[in-house]
Amino acid sequence: LENNREIQIKDLMFECARTLWVMARAYSQISEKFEEDEKWEDAIIAMVECSKIFKTSAYFSAASVNQYDLGITLSSENLELNSEETRILAQSIAALKEESSNNTYFASKLYAGLSSLSKRLFYLKKHEEKKKQQLRAQFHFDMGKACQLKAQASLESSITNINKDKVMKLQQKANFYFLKSEEIWNEMVSGLSELSKEERSSVEQNLSIVKEILKDQNLELLD
Repeated sequence: LENNREIQIKDLMFECARTLWVMARAYSQISEKFEEDEKWEDAIIAMVECSKIFKTSAYFSAASVNQYDLGITLSSENLELNSEETRILAQSIAALKEESSNNTYFASKLYAGLSSLSKRLFYLKKHEEKKKQQLRAQFHFDMGKACQLKAQASLESSITNINKDKVMKLQQKANFYFLKSEEIWNEMVSGLSELSKEERSSVEQNLSIVKEILKDQNLELLD
């Protein structure tokens, strides 16, 4: 079904794409279950596999020559986006795992990578407004986390001398990025009427997280 419209599959390649799409969704659900149980390694592996399967599904969809009614869900473009999004989810789980294990420097690297992945997804295609703003907010938030954790790692390091000016600059950059993400999420809540109940709840949860982080910050803004 595609938006409650039945699609008749006439190409074996397209049927392979559909089967792989079903498999990818199953891996995503398995990953979510592992994450709920705090089995981080298994959650990451399952989500990485999910991303790979979406990518393979996109290849099969693009290779179909006798399927004229593609719909949206099984189009190669949409499947590529699914692959990118689940790749981001896999890295976000990895970042949370390292942060919860107090591997702050490695976690900061993963958050910096997350910010780059979100920015890449932002420019891959023209998104609807709510998706575009969520991606903007997310890559600012992730960059804020990267700077915050890098500053924390520098303070905790016993190997190198602490460069207080560098740490302060990193903390100020983190503050800037967090404030920007807060601003975008606030605008989404107040200005985007098309948000569903679940989407609004998710944005409000993101806002509460970033507000809590900012509450702990007492820094001058960057010029």
